[in-house]
Amino acid sequence: MKVKINEKWFEGRYNDERKFIIPLSEEQDIKFFYKWQKKSNLGFNGQYLNGTAIPKSDYVKDVEYKTICEFGTLINCYPILNLNEDEVWLKFDNYKTIEGYNKEQQELLDEVYENYESRQINMYISIWSQEEFINKCKTDTEFSKKWGLKIEERELSLDERNNVYKKQWEPGASELSHDRFNSLNIPTRLITITYNDKTIESYE
Repeated sequence: MKVKINEKWFEGRYNDERKFIIPLSEEQDIKFFYKWQKKSNLGFNGQYLNGTAIPKSDYVKDVEYKTICEFGTLINCYPILNLNEDEVWLKFDNYKTIEGYNKEQQELLDEVYENYESRQINMYISIWSQEEFINKCKTDTEFSKKWGLKIEERELSLDERNNVYKKQWEPGASELSHDRFNSLNIPTRLITITYNDKTIESYE
């Protein structure tokens, strides 16, 4: 999973304790997280220094995140550096997923729909909504060819879901079953969008 902090994308992973850990190597990043943590008055063990609690609203931030299959916002984030200052535990209260296509796919769909809309307006023809246009491209091959947009959706196999799992979380699942992956919210479908020879894949 990647998170956008201080105008930079950081890549991290969940460890065995389900803590989201970001490796750090650049001094400027270490300084940034140190200053951020200092605002919270939290030590390396996550306890308040001198037992003094600081109002959470004074130091938490909402952070944009993205994975191979979704994107959204981590709510009320704050960092806890380890003793070596080579990694940081990013704590958060909750997360909010943005439903539907990923950002790149939505931008591609917006582009093709704007092209469709402008041509229909010039021809004084009634215009479908974007949702209607997308559904038409999914079900009508000739129509999708006309506008150069191809949308394919299919179910993922068990092995494919395990590969998605490995990219997001740990080396691999000990139990391979759809029920197991459903409980972990691992995607079930692959969505492929192609427009003007540009192809973008996402999972849902």
